[in-house]
Amino acid sequence: MIVPYTLWQRYGDLRVVDESFAAAARWVDYLKSTAGADLIRDQPTYGDWLNLNDNTAQDLISTAFFGYSARLVSRMAAATGRQAEAASYGTLADQIAAAFTARFVAPDGTVTGNTQTGYVLPLAFDLLPAYLVQPAADRLAAKVAARNGHLSVGFLGVEKLLPVLADHGHLATAYQILLQPDFPGWGYQIGRGATTIWERWDGIRPDGTFNDPGMNSFNHYGLGSVGDWLYRSVGGLGPDPRDPGYRRILIAPRPGGGLTAATADLTTRYGPTRSDWSTSSGVLSLRVVVPANTTATIRVPAAADGAVAAPAEAVPIGRSADTASFAIGSGTYTFTVS
Repeated sequence: MIVPYTLWQRYGDLRVVDESFAAAARWVDYLKSTAGADLIRDQPTYGDWLNLNDNTAQDLISTAFFGYSARLVSRMAAATGRQAEAASYGTLADQIAAAFTARFVAPDGTVTGNTQTGYVLPLAFDLLPAYLVQPAADRLAAKVAARNGHLSVGFLGVEKLLPVLADHGHLATAYQILLQPDFPGWGYQIGRGATTIWERWDGIRPDGTFNDPGMNSFNHYGLGSVGDWLYRSVGGLGPDPRDPGYRRILIAPRPGGGLTAATADLTTRYGPTRSDWSTSSGVLSLRVVVPANTTATIRVPAAADGAVAAPAEAVPIGRSADTASFAIGSGTYTFTVS
């Protein structure tokens, strides 16, 4: 489900969805057929590989991915005109979310096991009712604080950890994790000379010795999935979910963590696009490149009373407590905020 869905979102081409839909639907049907009557999947399954003494129960993980898979199949069905399947799998996803909450989530937002990944998955997969979302996110942030700003997730939690924190009022905590210089974290790897992301947080141990040579890759995707957040939030460059494939682009950098500059470049099917921001003497400058035959929504970081200087071509479309939003066509533009 995840691969064809992601390809559609990045390239705007529904052929891979059409080609994969029957198999994706059969997989969700299989998950349902092997779940309990309460839609909880309690069979042995994959766990949160290489977590740091913060193991998440497999029934929680499997049920969360069951709900997410049903939701993705529903969205792909709707996009390809399969309205009956969109409705049925959407209903199933809603039922799984309710079952997940009933089994694993307490009224105060505590998720069974109280692990970082245990909070990340239901928040990322929209499995919680609205009234439990912020309490669960706050408990995730508290879990990070209890580890002095360090993560403890494995492969299944790492991709969504920073987005979930940043999207629910804990941007500073996300940056704290990202920029940790010591173990565990990406900064620890950099400090040991890494130029690629490792399979293990401590592929090279603090004493300089190597971890288990039977499984110790020094160029591995799992922990590198943080890259999506680096592009979307730190650099601020991503697709607009309303129009997959970068025909509409969302440029929305979220500075933090003491960083003073970031750049994200991407070659889309329409050409190169870029988000390039820097701060100096209380002024933020954001330079954007929007390819030909596309449009972009620009969300400029700006306090409610911050003065934003925008190019004449930019059309204001909204203002919030921390951003000023504009619509703009193709070209190269600079926005400044004091």
